[in-house]
Amino acid sequence: MAQSELNAANLALRLVGNRAVLTTLADATAEGYACTALIDDCKKSLLRMHPWNFAVKRKKIIPYQDVAVSDVTFVSANLIDVTHTATTYVAGNYVTLTGIAGATVANGTWEVASILSTTVTRLTTVDIPNIGTLGTYTAGTTDYIRRSPAFDYSYLYALPSDNIRILSINGDYDLDAYRIESGFILSDDSVLEVRYIYDVTDYTTMDPLFYQCLATYLAYNLCDHLTASDGKKNELHVYLYGGQGKRGIMPQAKFVDGSEDSLQQMGASEWVDSRGSGTGLM
Repeated sequence: MAQSELNAANLALRLVGNRAVLTTLADATAEGYACTALIDDCKKSLLRMHPWNFAVKRKKIIPYQDVAVSDVTFVSANLIDVTHTATTYVAGNYVTLTGIAGATVANGTWEVASILSTTVTRLTTVDIPNIGTLGTYTAGTTDYIRRSPAFDYSYLYALPSDNIRILSINGDYDLDAYRIESGFILSDDSVLEVRYIYDVTDYTTMDPLFYQCLATYLAYNLCDHLTASDGKKNELHVYLYGGQGKRGIMPQAKFVDGSEDSLQQMGASEWVDSRGSGTGLM
């Protein structure tokens, strides 16, 4: 049968020992409900476990951009209002002000206290206790505000919407060059070239060995819902990861996938991952 989400679910049911055959994942049966609830999470978990070649994508991304500022005014102790081109900040974001003339102490990175409108943002600052400390804003052509990390890094990037796992950024595998936190990338680089595992939704593009692993992993997770059989669950664990003198299909799939890469194309951690046993908790 052709590789598809439905066929993967039916293969998993056969591995569990269930004779039911789904005609759609929307089947109003125990099998249909269980497969629908689990298959996408199982797929994403397996995608994160290894740098699968079929799931690697490359993309150039840019950070949150500078927005022109037209005014900075004092509100009260350590609160200032910034007028700027329309944007979509929310309270709790951090933003960086640069190039501000006159009210130079406003330059820096501050937390958004509240949003007065799409063009006026109130910021919590430090050491601006009065209007005299702030000074008088002078309009210029290089005064900007942009969303940014709170500290340590200059630029904030949204992760690609289909990201499952970042593999490398600008060819650098050193995490000191960037950080991934709360769904964002933090970096000092103004443009990033990202290699990452993406959320593959076209099952026909999946490596056949990965597809078999997915069906088996789904079957393993279906056991509690459909069989309550520890014996069957342990059998599937051995089939997937190995043990009891048997080599599982997961380490085989990783090895075959990894053998298609040169060391120049892979980071050290990816190389170890591709040739690891793959055993572990699920």
